Amino acid sequence: QEGIMRSYSLSFITLLLLLPAFSAGCFLNRPQGTIEGRWVRVDDSAAGTILVVKPEGDFYTGRFEIISGAIAPRFALSDVKWKDLRRVHDGLYRGQDLFKTFEYGTLNPTYYDVEFRVTGNELRTSFMASIGNIDAEQQRWLRLAE
Repeated sequence: QEGIMRSYSLSFITLLLLLPAFSAGCFLNRPQGTIEGRWVRVDDSAAGTILVVKPEGDFYTGRFEIISGAIAPRFALSDVKWKDLRRVHDGLYRGQDLFKTFEYGTLNPTYYDVEFRVTGNELRTSFMASIGNIDAEQQRWLRLAE
């Protein structure tokens, strides 16, 4: 009976040691550096905007959940902000980011090629080419809990 109690005690201790890892999400089916999830924009005039990134076919797509700040008048919840995102390697994705500019009173939507770098719970975008007069600062996003 002492052997059975020792076995139960070891199992219980093992469970207690693994419990924090499960609650921290270490065993989720997402690889480290994945772009999939909910992201909130921070540190600029569009702070508070939330995108949900999900796989669609062979690519990932980022759709608005909330539009906030300076970009709110130009975008609609139905817009696809990020499209054709493909994984280059762990933590690096390439795809397109939707911008909308006013020219001569007309709203012009244009997609630009962008790199998306995921490090832990932070995502940064950077443009792969000059995009003229567009305010093309690097965007910073933080992953939200699901």
